Amino acid sequence: MSRLSPKWRFGLGLNGRFDSASEAELGDGLFELRPIAALRWDASKQLNLGLNVERTFTPSPKDQKTVETLQIRLPIVVKLNHSWSGSVSYQPKWNLAKGDSRSDRLDLSATVVLGKSKHFALTVGVEIPLSADTLDAKSFVGLQWFYR
Repeated sequence: MSRLSPKWRFGLGLNGRFDSASEAELGDGLFELRPIAALRWDASKQLNLGLNVERTFTPSPKDQKTVETLQIRLPIVVKLNHSWSGSVSYQPKWNLAKGDSRSDRLDLSATVVLGKSKHFALTVGVEIPLSADTLDAKSFVGLQWFYR
């Protein structure tokens, strides 16, 4: 993350998923990369609006399973106090490997920052499908560690 101005910041990242299972039955045999570009605007001290663009792909065409998707995330984050925040994010996603099919999801979550120096964040949320052809709703829990 880097600041463009006092109210604007951006970030670039790369997520990877690797087949690290010791036995084929335990893994999904998939190797994929997901570059991410993010832009955030602090509309106020309590309100943050954003845009993420993510493209997931399988770098080697030799793989049996091919993944190629484009996803946009439009998060709205509300800071409730110094420790708690809530967010809602609309997420359209296009599966480019399957003929440009589209699925829409809504992500609702709450985050609490923990520790004396606020080095940890615990997030709990639910992802709700908005399209009839998408997967069922799912819940998630995440723990982040911030090193400074």
